[in-house]
Amino acid sequence: MVALQLAARAGFDVDALLQVLLNNRLLVTAALIWATLRAGLRWGMPLLVLVEFFFATALARHAGTSANLTDLAGLLRIAIECMMLELLVLLLLMYSREREAALRRHERASLVEPLTGLSNVAALRRRCEVDGLPPLGFLLLDRVEKISTGLGLRAQAELPRWVATQLADLADTYHIGTGQMVLVPSAPQEDLAAQWEYVLQRLHESEFVWMDRRLRLLPYLGVAGAEMHEETLDARMLRASDAAIEARQRGEMRLQRAGMLAGVAPQVDRQRALQLSSTVLSRIRAGEIELHFQPFEPLSSRVAHESVSGEILCRLRDEQGELMLPGQFLGELQADRRMAELDLAVVRQLDRWLREHRPRLPLLGRLSINIGGQSLASRMFAQELLALLDRFALSPRQLCFEVTETAAITHAEESAALFAGLHERGCQISIDDFGVGFQSFERLKQIPVDVIKIDGSFVRDMTRSPRDLAMVRATVMVARAFKAETVAEYVEDAETAQALRELQVDWGQGYHFALPRPLDDVLLRR
Repeated sequence: MVALQLAARAGFDVDALLQVLLNNRLLVTAALIWATLRAGLRWGMPLLVLVEFFFATALARHAGTSANLTDLAGLLRIAIECMMLELLVLLLLMYSREREAALRRHERASLVEPLTGLSNVAALRRRCEVDGLPPLGFLLLDRVEKISTGLGLRAQAELPRWVATQLADLADTYHIGTGQMVLVPSAPQEDLAAQWEYVLQRLHESEFVWMDRRLRLLPYLGVAGAEMHEETLDARMLRASDAAIEARQRGEMRLQRAGMLAGVAPQVDRQRALQLSSTVLSRIRAGEIELHFQPFEPLSSRVAHESVSGEILCRLRDEQGELMLPGQFLGELQADRRMAELDLAVVRQLDRWLREHRPRLPLLGRLSINIGGQSLASRMFAQELLALLDRFALSPRQLCFEVTETAAITHAEESAALFAGLHERGCQISIDDFGVGFQSFERLKQIPVDVIKIDGSFVRDMTRSPRDLAMVRATVMVARAFKAETVAEYVEDAETAQALRELQVDWGQGYHFALPRPLDDVLLRR
């Protein structure tokens, strides 16, 4: 009221101004809504109070001049409209307040790892934007996966919180991933060396306790300081993580400092490995597998001579179209745990080739196909392989599946059903690299073996090493006891081939007889 009186004394037509507000109340409300959205609750509420005051004053002054019922009805309608508009703006203010609170909650949540409740890398980035890039430590905890399998997921989630509590007075902890944390030390620059040593010492001396079970950690710590100018946070974390990984590879649970160029070569290696892994998986899933074949040479009269028997081998092409040998890509597949996918792809590709070349099927004897340890441990692999064999282009009796001695015994329980299914269909089982694993004969009895392959490390030097010769002879005797055929690998000269014949080895395989060649070259040109 004081403001209106001052405006009247200054010569303003207050009644005209209030009438304009009433006549343009929708426009005033729209402006109020826009102001609320722009200014938020802090300034929106005073604006609402001010506009409400003007509306009430205008109505009061208008009521004082009204003399008939028609004017009073119009005045009442205007009052109701003003109340509804004010209610709309009030609801909008409440929504704006809730939205701002939700944004603040979301922002706080984005800085915290949800499972552990610890600050994450986004919080570290926010800190670096404000305070600059500090020295970093990358803490790598080995065997963390065993905690989830042995103690449960709750224990795995509790472990990073426990580590952060243990190191609370030494460093701020930022959780990056399972068993991986970035540490920002709380000590000044001149005391950093001792601070990092204290971090490792405390973790070495502490025990993680969960449900009365105690666990010793295996911590590896890599640190990266401000040796490199104009370095980004990602680059410094990479240097520190490379140092921690190097410490783990060496088995050294002591402080590992990152060098000036650390991170460059390891990063390039990781990028190459990632690209290779991606290429290999793409080739496998697209069915772009090239089958090679290395024949078995019959060495005794106990086996058939008229047909072609041998081992099916797998080759892939890299991005440049160059042929890759198994040693170039099997490591990545094993690390990615995709060996079962490769083994199934080889069987599918062989089935396709056989269907496309049915006239050549009468030439074939026994085809050996490799199965890895990861495949033996996979129930999915067993189901899909047996389903493939039920509609295979070649009689299952002409198929032999090779498994290594160690893998067969390690996964004896998981592979029992697979071996039984293969035997039911007439397939044979071959033990590859026999003698290398030094497994007991008692456990070997659990495997339904049909063929024993004598490892090439014994065959290669058997004519010069009495010990290797004795191992080959013993393997032949074991095979006879199991009523199994024998195949000698790595036969590289005539002298070795003759020695194997004298020991009554059934088959020979190696460069002396034939090199591995594309399956088309071996069978289509006969």
